[in-house]
Amino acid sequence: VGGELSAAPEETDSDDPGLARDFVQRTGIDAFAVNIGQAHLHGRNQVRLNLCRLAELRKRISVPLVLHGTTSISQSDLKEAIQLGVRKVNVGSILKRSYFEAVRRACSTIGPEYNPYEVVGSGLENDVLTAGRLALQKVVKELMKLLGSAGRA
Repeated sequence: VGGELSAAPEETDSDDPGLARDFVQRTGIDAFAVNIGQAHLHGRNQVRLNLCRLAELRKRISVPLVLHGTTSISQSDLKEAIQLGVRKVNVGSILKRSYFEAVRRACSTIGPEYNPYEVVGSGLENDVLTAGRLALQKVVKELMKLLGSAGRA
């Protein structure tokens, strides 16, 4: 727990729909994070979700399903996972990468003579933090459309 995986995870007991159902019933948890082939690979490799396993888990578990490690999952698999009952999708690494890359690009345009008040926190056109914020807004809008949450305030 807490470490990064260097390859796609093997299936574990937590993937067994019967054991997962029993775990949910015993613990009274209000959401269940599924392990259906995804991993925190941070985009290094594309993985395919075990959507058949997800469908079986959905049949046996009544609490909302959560999907971690989405960086390496295709958009089509993410859409299918939502249709099969995933109700929470963690996208932190996607957002962090988007923000960081935008800030890095903005920093690369700053010459040796600059005003720190303009380039950090001013909100002006050449503010590197504004570049990050705008990149985040764009990615969040795209993810909301992809995952079916756009327009559902």
